[in-house]
Amino acid sequence: MDLYGNIPALLKQRPNWVVWGARDSPPKAPFEPASLLSGRLSAAKAGVKETWGTYENAVECVRRGLARGIGYEFDGGGIYGADLDHVIGAERTLTPEAREVMDKLNSYTEVSPSGTGLHVFVFAPGVNIARHRKKDCFLEIYGEARYFTVTGNILGGVRTIERRVAELQAVHDRFLLPEPARQDGRPGRVGEQSGTSRATDRRPLYCRRAERPARRPLCKRVPNRRVSCG
Repeated sequence: MDLYGNIPALLKQRPNWVVWGARDSPPKAPFEPASLLSGRLSAAKAGVKETWGTYENAVECVRRGLARGIGYEFDGGGIYGADLDHVIGAERTLTPEAREVMDKLNSYTEVSPSGTGLHVFVFAPGVNIARHRKKDCFLEIYGEARYFTVTGNILGGVRTIERRVAELQAVHDRFLLPEPARQDGRPGRVGEQSGTSRATDRRPLYCRRAERPARRPLCKRVPNRRVSCG
């Protein structure tokens, strides 16, 4: 609880708080703080502000041992959270992608309860988050209908939530948008433009040969090697 003092005032002053880890409940299930304090447990619901509570009540639940932690519900009011999973290694070393996101957003960042993830909070009104997540991607971005656990376990030197509209958009577009489609209808790779000529195509030769269905490479087995194609 001592780390809660690091939580930015911009979050504390909003009545968007829930608690998680209540006794005899699923670990991450959120609850209205006042309901735990009154002994009448009531679930918190995404997008329903009446089921949330104050920061002070949420912290009091943890202090009394009624919950393991606190969380912040995003309400579409301009505050966004970037959730980076499994990006912290030994001695708090970050993956290159996580370091890129953290440096780009340069806003209040904290370590998640697991100790292996990050939550970055930014103020980005008007940003266009077309996709919140992507299969097998380490990153998710939300500004409403989701809550983040909040620990106060700060990482980096930024202790305030900064305005980062263009920066969050750039992170979203780089990591969460689909790869650009090529003119032939096949999915392209990031950085590959449609209509790239074969003269400037830097893909390995065997990849380009695979696009010529009318002419198959002749393959023969060579001793001590798997396959030789000519």
